[in-house]
Amino acid sequence: MCVWFLGSPNKVVGMAGRLLKTHLPVDDNGAMLLRYPGALCRLEMTWTEAVPHQPPHDVVLYGTEGTILCGHDDVILYTKRNSGGRSVRLDALPIGQRNAPEYFVKCLQEGTEPEGLTNGHLSRDAQEIMEAGLISATNGVAVSLPVEDHLFRE
Repeated sequence: MCVWFLGSPNKVVGMAGRLLKTHLPVDDNGAMLLRYPGALCRLEMTWTEAVPHQPPHDVVLYGTEGTILCGHDDVILYTKRNSGGRSVRLDALPIGQRNAPEYFVKCLQEGTEPEGLTNGHLSRDAQEIMEAGLISATNGVAVSLPVEDHLFRE
């Protein structure tokens, strides 16, 4: 979502670790910080939560005039004038757009290119950011973009 709103960041810092599930050969927690001109984006991942969605893992967008908390059925808008927040109910998505697999099949059936968050170019940029985060977590350094040895470098 950061790429969709802001494009590719200048730098990525990543940290990861096997913090709880030591019997598995992979990290179970990770975090990345993306640096943009005039903005930061924080991404957190965990596979060790005891109780799902506590606290909620919803997308939160912080702006200069307010904050948007994106839930499953509604969006809560917090502004300077309304610090208590106002819930905005979301319309149901149409058939063919309710989830990623359904949307992908619809695009295949109709012969259309995926748009928005599922666009191929955006997904490629997101993959580069994930790769930069992995390099950073492995080497302990901030990684500038573009990643020179990126798997999908054109």
